[in-house]
Amino acid sequence: MTRIRQEGAATFCILPLTTARRRVGVLAFARLEHVTYTAADVAFLYEVAKLVAVAIENALNFDDAQAAQRQLAAERDISGCCSTLIRAVKPTLRPMLPRHR
Repeated sequence: MTRIRQEGAATFCILPLTTARRRVGVLAFARLEHVTYTAADVAFLYEVAKLVAVAIENALNFDDAQAAQRQLAAERDISGCCSTLIRAVKPTLRPMLPRHR
């Protein structure tokens, strides 16, 4: 709030950016003039804040999904390399292993 006042705002409304799963931040609306926000103003700004919160959560979820896909791709590459290595050394190692009867 101090920063908002330093920027010259006389009136402001700060609303939480909350979704069903988490709080993602706050959204501040400010005016240079002294005005009283009406109940209708606050209700409208609250609806805007809900939409912004969902958009932010969607972006965060997308980033998380992309990171998980990159991790899976890396693990798949490692698994493929291990399989290739095992197939390559198996014929060489097979004669050295004791036979099971």
